[in-house]
Amino acid sequence: MAELTEKHHPLFTLLYNEFIKIIILLSAKFFFEICNGFISRSFTPNRFQ
Repeated sequence: MAELTEKHHPLFTLLYNEFIKIIILLSAKFFFEICNGFISRSFTPNRFQ
């Protein structure tokens, strides 16, 4: 992938890096939300059922 981005304008590489960073942050946040929900469901006593 590196040799592909080097042929383009440096701005493209900068935007590409920013895009990757945003994707990683969003997926990490999403993963954290899923885990957090799963943990709270697992360890909270089921009082309301």
